[in-house]
Amino acid sequence: MDGEKLWSARVGAKVSTPPLVIPNAPYGYAKNESWVVVVTDSFELKAYETERGSIRIERLRLPSAPSGAPLYYLGDSRTMIIPLKSSIQAVDLRSRSIKWSVDLGFKLEFVDYRGGNALLAGDHWIASIDLLAQKVMWKMDLGEQVVAFGSDGVLSAVLLENGTLVSVRISTGDILGRVDMLSRLGYDVPRGKFPVVAGVAALTSSNEIIHFLDLSKLEILKTIRTWIQPVRQPSIIGKALIYFAKGGTVRVYHFTKGFLLSELKVDPPLSEVVIAEPVNHTSKVAYLDNEGYLHLLTFPDMWIKVQRVEETENGYLVEGFVCSTEVEGARSIVKVYAISPNGEILGEKIAGVVRPGECGTRFSTLVRDKGAVGLLIDDVRLPPTVPAGMSREEWISYKPSTVTITPTETTSKPAVKPILRFKAPREVKVGDPVVVEVFGVNGWGVSELTITLRGAGIEEKETSVKVDPGSSFDLALESKAMKPGKGATISVEHEGQILNITQLPLVVSSGKVIDGLIVPSSAVANQSVEIKITVVNRYMDSAVFSLKVYLDGIEREVTIGPLAAGEYAKPSIELTPSSTGDLKLTVEILASDGSVIDQATSVLHVEALGPPTTSTKPQQLQLPLPMEYLVAITAVIIIVVAAAIVLSRSRKKAPEEKPPVTREVTEVPPRVAVPPPPEVEETPPPIPEEVKEGIVEELGVEKPEEIEAKPVLPPEPEEEVGLPPMMGREEVTEVPREVPVEVKERLEGELRLAKERLEEIKESISKLEEIVGFELSPYRLVDAETMLISAELKLKEGEIEEAKKLIDAVKESLDVLEVEVSEAEKTFFDNWSAVENRIDIMLRVWGKAPANMLTMVPAGFRIAALERFRRLHPDRKLELRGDELIALEE
Repeated sequence: MDGEKLWSARVGAKVSTPPLVIPNAPYGYAKNESWVVVVTDSFELKAYETERGSIRIERLRLPSAPSGAPLYYLGDSRTMIIPLKSSIQAVDLRSRSIKWSVDLGFKLEFVDYRGGNALLAGDHWIASIDLLAQKVMWKMDLGEQVVAFGSDGVLSAVLLENGTLVSVRISTGDILGRVDMLSRLGYDVPRGKFPVVAGVAALTSSNEIIHFLDLSKLEILKTIRTWIQPVRQPSIIGKALIYFAKGGTVRVYHFTKGFLLSELKVDPPLSEVVIAEPVNHTSKVAYLDNEGYLHLLTFPDMWIKVQRVEETENGYLVEGFVCSTEVEGARSIVKVYAISPNGEILGEKIAGVVRPGECGTRFSTLVRDKGAVGLLIDDVRLPPTVPAGMSREEWISYKPSTVTITPTETTSKPAVKPILRFKAPREVKVGDPVVVEVFGVNGWGVSELTITLRGAGIEEKETSVKVDPGSSFDLALESKAMKPGKGATISVEHEGQILNITQLPLVVSSGKVIDGLIVPSSAVANQSVEIKITVVNRYMDSAVFSLKVYLDGIEREVTIGPLAAGEYAKPSIELTPSSTGDLKLTVEILASDGSVIDQATSVLHVEALGPPTTSTKPQQLQLPLPMEYLVAITAVIIIVVAAAIVLSRSRKKAPEEKPPVTREVTEVPPRVAVPPPPEVEETPPPIPEEVKEGIVEELGVEKPEEIEAKPVLPPEPEEEVGLPPMMGREEVTEVPREVPVEVKERLEGELRLAKERLEEIKESISKLEEIVGFELSPYRLVDAETMLISAELKLKEGEIEEAKKLIDAVKESLDVLEVEVSEAEKTFFDNWSAVENRIDIMLRVWGKAPANMLTMVPAGFRIAALERFRRLHPDRKLELRGDELIALEE
């Protein structure tokens, strides 16, 4: 902090790559340490302990020379990314070995790291690498030498040697357009990286103009004429654009407004500019100049834009307004203070409230003697930046060592400035854990601190820590999101006295309440079916919900709760559909005021009850017959048998015919008794008495030949057994339905479009599969494919209404699926670091990571996110059980 040399070590070779300081972690040692990693031009990696300079890795041989691009630490307590001449190498700090490598095939010059991804450029190539999956996502030949390069993680701009600027979408590698910048920039353009903020690039050249270019529309938004030539492309800290010019001038411009905020004299950089993370509204910038001197500059995120400094009878009048260069965060209360050259506070007053990235809050203050004016932001006093009554060089020469309002007690350690930093999520859902990591230095002169986390939508958590004055401390406050709300604070107290309050830009929002819907694959009409719903309270703590289910005109409602924030309930509802086909099932969750807060839909396939398996003959035999019918039938059978016996006896006179007659007599009764005669199959009419007598007379006397033919008749029913199937075929024969041609053509067109959309979604999912490294099969995709096949069959069969219902259901599923795939692409391409951080927190806090708690990931891809985390961390003992990732050993 004060420029004192802590230690030095002879590396033994030329170093062209900026060293990297990596945070405390167990890099193969029992305790956590911070290391300085150095890569030399002689193909070696060395590592030193930060505080004392003790050697940790003496010599690790690299395959080739480094490219000079910045190193990168993956944050997993072991992996360093080393850009070499034409490849990317991953070094395992624990095992002291090369972990993996990716060959690029071109000379690497520029690298931009974003979470687990890296964008690389060099020669006439640009490529994107997934560092976690260890493979090249895409690679493109631009045809010309790359001169300058910039990226914001979404869009990238590449300036080629011929003056063409190419805009590229990073997630897909698609070129959005090209624009000729030669007439604006000329040929003398400084090589290097230029800043891109929210899709707007800022680049300069020897024509002394900064051009702000919209990469989506490829239009110049504005320009700033500096009237001084640059030595390199600008750098960016938040929305503070730092312009390094020749002659030892450094200027700070507001990226959005274009205001000149400050100017100072310092030798320009020769090396890469290294920018540290902001702490207490201040960022540090370090670089080496061409004389080999190391420069450390501090830049605040709140600036005074001076309008005038005027000497009056009573002192110096300073007027201006405040500009914020923060990208995001909460509104800040700004105070203006005046300080004398010897460090005495002359006075302070409230200027107003400033939003992140905005300018406003005009002020006017009087400095009664020579001094300077500075800002006080959320109890953090920034160094004064506006001298009054003297030049900046004169002010710096005074070097006021301390800024104090009241004297502090002396201790064995020198007085230090209180420092409070934190690491907290910016957005969580109701029911999610809220873990805030707090780091700081006890500069309040007390030995015990009480640190409290409070917020509109979270549980209040408090903890006490004993720490000597001047010593550092770190702890974690674990809370829970209870209801929607914005803003939180971390307060530091001692015996009831508030020492510090820091605002957190924390937002708690409601999430999806319906976490799962289980519907049977099919059901039978007029029979009950059970619908199972999984509900999780991501709405508000102690909430009571009304669950409504709609199916085939049926509505059911149940009350659930009260449920605590994040608590689960698994109700089930039985419904009895009466219609057949694919019926739309809708589930709604209503709050206590009757408003719908979540909804889910699905399709239930309902079939008609099938015909009985028995044949029609038993049904006909079961019909009750009148008693006189039975008597008549019995009499007929007896008469026929008697006549057959008499006839057989009369034919015994001829010996040669005796055996055949005997066989026929013995076989006749079974043929008559076992299979029912054909007449039995039909309902017999009433038989009058005179008909009965006529039959007896006819069979017994006058027509004996017909009696002889009677035994031959029973086989005929056996030949007629094939009639029922013929009757069945006649009944099944369908009459073609009259379908309007225009209706059928319209549905066929919708079906064709749905198929095309489904193929596009499959292609997007296949790209995701290349990222995650395994097959993805969202349940909505399977449902959509099934319904699409059913719709096509229904349309061919002429069932237009059923086909239309299925096509509408497919379109609804595709709408939801497209949104989920789009969100999944953002999750796995752009926001994976946030997802990975949440999984890591859940594993450390709970020992498991439930899929339903990954509310930033679409429901169909949550288990895939857990599986990807497991595969990316093979060193941790993790197991995926159902929808939960379990830490076997943490």
